[in-house]
Amino acid sequence: MPDPLHGEILRHAPDGTILERAHFVQGQLEGEVTRYGPGGEIVHTAQFKGGKLDGPLKAYQSGKLLLLAHFHEGNQHGEVTVFDPDGKPVSTEYYEEGKRIERGGNALRSAQREAGPPKKRSY
Repeated sequence: MPDPLHGEILRHAPDGTILERAHFVQGQLEGEVTRYGPGGEIVHTAQFKGGKLDGPLKAYQSGKLLLLAHFHEGNQHGEVTVFDPDGKPVSTEYYEEGKRIERGGNALRSAQREAGPPKKRSY
């Protein structure tokens, strides 16, 4: 049986351009993973711990931040923000252990949407 991946791993395109840089410990992703576009620009970065997403995930378009999400033990946890091309936030959602939640007055509407329409009762 081959040894598990360990250390920095680079994945290359046929022309030699680096497509991905990752770090493994005993076969599991650990630390930052960076993926690159065909021109060498960063497409996204993510943090891993024990093979699971754990920390910020950032996605870029044309070198500008497009998405910032947070993960804990493989689940979305915390704020997820989408940015416009000028870098201004256009939407924000909040997650706890992989489930979307909303703050303030929207929490009740969110719970109602997830539960579906009220059921008719017969008395």
